[in-house]
Amino acid sequence: MRPHHKAAVLALAVLALLVGAPTHAAPPEAPSAQPTDPELARRALAELARGHEAVGRYADAADFAEQFAARYPDDMQTPDLLRDAYRIRVGLGQRDQALAVLDRLEARYLRRDPDQAAQIFWRRRDLLRGDHEHREHAIAYLKRHGKSGPQDLLIVASARVGQLQWQAACEKGSLNDLCISIQRPGGKTSDEGPRDRARMLRDRTRHHQRPRPPEPPTCKQATTPTLTVYPRNPKLAAEARRWLTEALELARRAPVAIPADDVPRARAYHDATAMAALHLADAKLEELLALPVPSGLRFASEPADRKQQRVREDSLRRLSKYLADTGALAQTLERQYAEIAASRTSPEATIAALTRLGQLAEYRAAALLLAELPAEIDAPPIVAAYCEAMLTQVQPLLAAAVAAHGRCLETSITTGHFTDFSRLSEQTLQTLDRRGWPELVEIFGTAQYTESRPETIGVVETPPHLSAVASDAASRE
Repeated sequence: MRPHHKAAVLALAVLALLVGAPTHAAPPEAPSAQPTDPELARRALAELARGHEAVGRYADAADFAEQFAARYPDDMQTPDLLRDAYRIRVGLGQRDQALAVLDRLEARYLRRDPDQAAQIFWRRRDLLRGDHEHREHAIAYLKRHGKSGPQDLLIVASARVGQLQWQAACEKGSLNDLCISIQRPGGKTSDEGPRDRARMLRDRTRHHQRPRPPEPPTCKQATTPTLTVYPRNPKLAAEARRWLTEALELARRAPVAIPADDVPRARAYHDATAMAALHLADAKLEELLALPVPSGLRFASEPADRKQQRVREDSLRRLSKYLADTGALAQTLERQYAEIAASRTSPEATIAALTRLGQLAEYRAAALLLAELPAEIDAPPIVAAYCEAMLTQVQPLLAAAVAAHGRCLETSITTGHFTDFSRLSEQTLQTLDRRGWPELVEIFGTAQYTESRPETIGVVETPPHLSAVASDAASRE
C-alpha cells in the first residue's frame, strides 16, 4: 500500500468513527485484496483517542487510549495516552477507572524505572477518601516501593503514617492536632458543633440543674480560656511517635535529591519533615498542659505549730516542682517551635509553629490565672492585690502570645498560605487584643443588600455639552 493510501485510510477511519459512519471505506485507487496493515491500525487507534478528546467526546477518548495501551503496552505512545486517560477519568469523576489506569502505568514502569513506578503509585493519594484510606495507602507504598523508590517519598510516606496515627490517637476532642478543648468566657468550646450547642441548651431548659458547689477563687479574667486535655490512646500515640521519629532520622542521614523543576514534590517533602518535627514537639506541649497546677496551698506558719510548718513546706515543694517542670518544658518547646518557624522551607509548618508559640504562652498564663488561690488569700482587698500582682507576672506571657499570633498572620498574608492555624491565631488575637486586631465586622459592618428606596432626579433641560457650546459662541460674539 502506498504512503498516501495509508494516510487516506487513517483519515477515513478517524472521520468515520467521529461521525458514526462505517470504517470499511477504501481509499482511492487502493488494491482490492490488501491485508490489514498493523502499523496503520496502531496509528489509527492512537489518532482515534486524540481525535475524540479534541471534539469533546472524553469518555470515548479514554476508552480508546486504554484499548491502545492494552494492545500495544510497549509502544512509545502508551505512557502519554494513559496519562491522558487518567486525566480524563479524574475530570469525569470516574475514580475506579482512574485508579485502574494508574495500575497500568505503574506496571509498565515497575521493572524499567522503579522511581517512576513509585511516583505513579504515590499519585493514588489524590483519589483517596478519608484518613483510613490515606493511612492504608501510605503503608502499602512503604511495603511496595519503600526500598526501591525515591528517598524523599519514603520520608513523606513515613511522616504521613505518623501524622495520621497521631490524629487517630486522639479519640475525644481535637484542636489543630492538639488533643484538647478550649472554653472561652461567653463562647462555645473549640470542639463542639452547633448541634452539640443546641442540645446542651435544650437540656438546660428541660431539666432543672442541681446546684453546683462554688468554684474555688481564682484570678480568672474575661479573656482567660479554660483548657481540657484529653489523654491519647497510648498504643496509637507510641506508634505515631515511632513513625515520625523514623521519618526525621531518614531525612538526617543523607541529603535528598529532588529535581529542581518539581516544585510540588519538594514542597511536600519539606512540609512532611517540618510537620513531623512539629507533632513530636506537640507531644511535649500536651505533657506540659496536662501537668496539674498545685491546689490547696498554705503558706501560713507559726513557729510553734509543726503541722503548719509541714503544710507550708509541702506547699512550697509542690509549687517549686510545678514551676521547674513547666519552665523546663516551656524552654524546650520554645526552642523547637522557633527552629521550625525559622527554617522557612515549609510555609505550612512555619505558620503552625508560630501558632504553637502563641498557644504555649497564652496557655501558660491561663494556667496561672486559673490556679486556686492560697488559703490565706481570702479577704477581698487581699484577693485584689494578689490578682493584680499575678496579672503583672503573666503580662509578658500574654504579650508574647499576641506577638507570636501576629507574626503568624503576617506570614500568612506574605506567603498567601492561609490555614486553620492562621484562623486560630486570628480568633485568638481578636480576643486578647481586640483594639489592635478587631473583627472585620467591626470595621466594615455586616454585609447585606442595599435597601431599595425612591430617588428624585431633576429633569435636565439643556445637556451640559450644549450649554458649553452656547456659552462659547456667546463669548465669541
